[in-house]
Amino acid sequence: MGFSQAFMFVKERSWSRFSLFAKMNSLIIVLFVPIIIVYTYSNNVTFDVVSKELQESNTKQLTFLSSQIDSRINQMMDFSVVFSRDPNVRKFNGLGIWEDRYDRMQTRFVIQEKMMLQSGLTDVWPSRYAVYSQQNKDVISNYDKPTGYDENYLIQNMSGKWTYSDDGTGASSSSKAFYWFHSDSIAPQGTLTGSDLVVEASFSSENIQNMLDTYKTGGRVIRFSITKAKRRF
Repeated sequence: MGFSQAFMFVKERSWSRFSLFAKMNSLIIVLFVPIIIVYTYSNNVTFDVVSKELQESNTKQLTFLSSQIDSRINQMMDFSVVFSRDPNVRKFNGLGIWEDRYDRMQTRFVIQEKMMLQSGLTDVWPSRYAVYSQQNKDVISNYDKPTGYDENYLIQNMSGKWTYSDDGTGASSSSKAFYWFHSDSIAPQGTLTGSDLVVEASFSSENIQNMLDTYKTGGRVIRFSITKAKRRF
């Protein structure tokens, strides 16, 4: 009996210790579960907040980038309209200009210089311009134009909207660009009367690519302080 009682005593002590250990572990688990839940919830909230902030930041930057592209396009259109009223440009399309050789050269030089100055305002967005005289069947441009005056080319592209096409040569796709044509005629835009003055504005798709590259590298694009026009693509 003495041995049996001793065994039972040891068993009860062992069970008591095990029960105490189990209770302590259970208490630790009960304490840690809320901490884990709170920690997980906090991480999820932080992740959602950061994700939202990044998304809003990216949206603002893309909106800014879009407005910059839009501003440069509108600037080109505004210049084309104003340039078509320039006295030298109108003189280029006038009658009797070819009677004086010096006058002819001077007029061409002034027109080309103004287009070059406008094109060189920014390296990020190089632009190209050309002035067509339907009256004299001649053209002046600030870039190396493969073809001279082409009546069919004007007729095909006088849509009054921005178009993505080649330069009239039908060459490879690398020569394609965005074009817009403005006529000084009182007739609706997109039509030719036979003696019109036409200003062509164009830019390469590389312009957009360059601005996207600048955006991706974290660079800032210089904002031009120009008046927003209502015209769009």
